[in-house]
Amino acid sequence: ASGHQAPSLLSPSSSQSPFESGSKGAGKKDLPPLRRGKWTAEEEAYMKRLILEFKKGFLDIANGTNLQSYLSKQLHCKKMRLLKKFSHS
Repeated sequence: ASGHQAPSLLSPSSSQSPFESGSKGAGKKDLPPLRRGKWTAEEEAYMKRLILEFKKGFLDIANGTNLQSYLSKQLHCKKMRLLKKFSHS
């Protein structure tokens, strides 16, 4: 028990995606490559929860934020990956 607790994937209060690395001040070069390919069960669950929280207005984000842009940032992937997921769902 190190006392360090991992952030919940479904916590709307967590401002950092589980796919981001480094601190908030970290540069883009510190981030891993964008997520690609097959969706994991965890990604799908996280995305569904983000969509639900977004639609209910529970997220602390700027007014007028586009859902696709928000998801792309939180899931650390290109918008095209989201479009493909939505078109196959």
